[in-house]
Amino acid sequence: LANPDQTAVDVNDALTLRVTVQGSGNMDTLPEPVWPEWDGWREFETTSSSSSRVENGRVVGQKTFEKVLIPLEAGERTLPALSYTYFDPATETYQTATTEPMAMSVVGAAPANQSAPVNGVASNTAVVGENVSESALASQIQPLKNVPTALQTSGTGTAATLLNAPLFWLMALLPALVLAGDWGWSAYQKRLAQDPVGLRRKRAKHTAVKRLKQAQQQNDSDTPALVAQALIAYLGDKLNQPTSGMTRPALAQTLREANVDAALIGRVQEILTLCEAARYAPQAHIELDLPAEAMTLIALLDAQQIPS
Repeated sequence: LANPDQTAVDVNDALTLRVTVQGSGNMDTLPEPVWPEWDGWREFETTSSSSSRVENGRVVGQKTFEKVLIPLEAGERTLPALSYTYFDPATETYQTATTEPMAMSVVGAAPANQSAPVNGVASNTAVVGENVSESALASQIQPLKNVPTALQTSGTGTAATLLNAPLFWLMALLPALVLAGDWGWSAYQKRLAQDPVGLRRKRAKHTAVKRLKQAQQQNDSDTPALVAQALIAYLGDKLNQPTSGMTRPALAQTLREANVDAALIGRVQEILTLCEAARYAPQAHIELDLPAEAMTLIALLDAQQIPS
């Protein structure tokens, strides 16, 4: 369940997006969702809270993740859909819950920088009025000072030296370089927005490694399930197929059809089997370091350039 605290917001005003996950088990160990790119928004660190209770002999509860976002531009905007993959013990499969995109109305404009007003006049400044004489004005004019010898220039002096300095031209071209870089970045972001499949595949390894490192730091009885979840989600992103509900034989067949190396397919099967076995032997995953094994496998799979 994902809800923003408001659907209409001013530019540079904050809104809070709340994502709530409900179910049974240890809610404290749930990882945060994989957030999308927030184009046109400034994002802040995620905060979370959880609560649990015993109901009919089972531990049930919920965990809420809060992401503070600030819109940078006015207009009709859409917060992207969010996906959350979890293990369903009833079916012993991984399921993915997906929210709907959320329409937002952003109004107003970013305040322009303005110069501070001048509140006073220096004591030696002449104030021109109808009754001020020319002699009085003349008395207020300060005499010109001679230019110091060190600052006097000629065609072959300091000015010519400045024009020949590389740093001068670098500083002169810097605004154009910044503008060109900004344009190139904007064009790159637009290409990614037009190719969501490519974006998903491009971010697959980064997302999986992040989740595996979180599982490695957690290092408890939920670690094997988190490792399997991260590996299956990675394969789904690279193949652009829903892999969360696949059996291991079906997943192996899908990888063969994608021309994945047979040795790597076998390693995928082996790690998933170890993760499943570790559910019944809680100390096994500590000895095996399943997150590290999965990260090594993902690096090898990514190097093979799996086709979608």
